[in-house]
Parts: sequence; structure tokens; C-alpha cells
Amino acid sequence: MVKQDPNDEPASVLLEKIKAEKQELIKEKKIKKTKPLPPITDDEKPFDIPDSWEWVRCKAVTTMGNFKTVNPSDVQIGENLIELADIEANSGHLIKEEIVTSTVGSNKYVYTEGDVLFAKLRPYLRKVLIAPNDGVCTTELLPIKGINTNNNFFVLCFLI
Repeated sequence: MVKQDPNDEPASVLLEKIKAEKQELIKEKKIKKTKPLPPITDDEKPFDIPDSWEWVRCKAVTTMGNFKTVNPSDVQIGENLIELADIEANSGHLIKEEIVTSTVGSNKYVYTEGDVLFAKLRPYLRKVLIAPNDGVCTTELLPIKGINTNNNFFVLCFLI
């Protein structure tokens, strides 16, 4: 954390920009419209934050929940493939890179370089990775993009 710069815009301004960008992505049919999120209650807030900050749900500032699924027959030989076992726990490191060499047996999610891949199974292992390339991954990994950011490192830090 750094000292707060009084010239920085409050979080509410950034959140409005994110909301507008998310609406544009929905309009362009790049992501699906999601149900409204419940407000964060005082009981959910683990600590106090500066007045210019705001508590928000991860889904409000990311594409979480918007995954493009591909059938096994649509996965191409030579595509990059990331499986759950390919991600090292607690580190954000890719253990090995795989290439599709034969027909895959199950649906996959499409990811793009820079997406955050988050393991939904056993999340306590903190298998989270910034995708090094475009490809497909197991449906045990959720591809997530931050909205209104060029740096998904912040999303990674939140999830790891």
C-alpha cells in the first residue's frame, strides 16, 4: 500500500467506468448479461478502508462467469492446452506447457493470453495463473479478465 494521493479519482468513478465498459461488452455480445449482485453487507467487510475506496464483488469488475465453451470436436490439433495439473499450487507458475496432439475427451474453455486462469476445484491450493498464450483449458479452470484494466496481475493477486 502507498500513501493515498488526494488527486486520485475516487473508486466510485473507476467503478462507473467499469460498469459502462461491461455494458458495452454486453451490447457487443462479447459477454453475457449477469444477474444483479447483492450489496456487500457490513458483516462481509473484513476491515475498514479509506473513504475514497469501495468494497465490490469480484464479478462486478471482471468477466467471471462468462466462459466460451468448445466441444471436443472443435479443439484443434496443435492448440495450446492447460490442464489443472499443469499449474503449480501457491505460486502462479505454469509447470509445463501442453499442445493438443489428439482428440480431447471433454469440453474445454477458450482463454486468451493475459487471462487469469483460476482453479475452481480445491481453491485452497491457489492454482492461479496468467495465461502465457491463447488456447484452451480444462473446465476446472475459469478464464477471467479484469474490466477496464490492461493488467490482470491485480486479479491474480486477489485470487492467489
